[in-house]
Amino acid sequence: MASLGSREAGPVRKMPASDPKVTKEIHALEHEYEHLFNTGNIDRLVDTFYAPDVRLLAPHEPILEGRKAVRKGIQEMVGSYSELRIHPGEVHVSGDLAAAQGRFSAKVSLPDGSTMEDEGKFLEVFRRQPDGQWACFLDAFSSDMAPPSMADAPATQAAEPSPVAELKELPKELGKSISENTRAFVSAIRDRIEGSGGTSTQHVVPRGDQWAVIPQGSSRPGQVFERKEDALNAGRAAARKQKGVLVVHRQNGTIQEVRNYKET
Repeated sequence: MASLGSREAGPVRKMPASDPKVTKEIHALEHEYEHLFNTGNIDRLVDTFYAPDVRLLAPHEPILEGRKAVRKGIQEMVGSYSELRIHPGEVHVSGDLAAAQGRFSAKVSLPDGSTMEDEGKFLEVFRRQPDGQWACFLDAFSSDMAPPSMADAPATQAAEPSPVAELKELPKELGKSISENTRAFVSAIRDRIEGSGGTSTQHVVPRGDQWAVIPQGSSRPGQVFERKEDALNAGRAAARKQKGVLVVHRQNGTIQEVRNYKET
């Protein structure tokens, strides 16, 4: 099979080998991470687990670079997470580099004071330091919980639900709210439409390669467009006409913004 540029594909490289000694060392670091996180000892966690040039790739957040930024980010996580459990997986070693994958579980605090169970996966890349110890310089993780999807909405309902009531369930569907930024975003959405329950709500949502305007309470789009801009214009016009609410979604289904046209 020819690859891009009509060049022949090269041989498939084998996965780096697993080293029992290194695997044991990496797993020990991960278990120490769990302990230090749950006891709130974030300074020691960052200094012992991460390399000085670490990059942390967390969901719903910009990339954090360096120990100082990562320390602040993890301190914010402590306010949302509790009972973190790390389940180490395979470790593959190539020279002074090691890649580790695994799973985690935790309880996540929601804006309304309740908690939810979350599970996810992680990928870490370690580098052997001059003193022979391993330190993580690239850490990425994500939740298994899917974002809300309009495709799963029921086709018919006896009565159109209040937008406020609908958004009360949003944090449970969003999954991992890793910091106050994410939790504040959810609260801001709810506050933005407070008092508009009972008005008509239009959703601008992705539909394959197209964009659709879907009235709340229906899984069938009222209109479908090739461009998101056109769907926004149609949804805006409908919300203004009905003095309702327009909820704009991103390509992945999460909410981008809420516009209230009740008073316009």
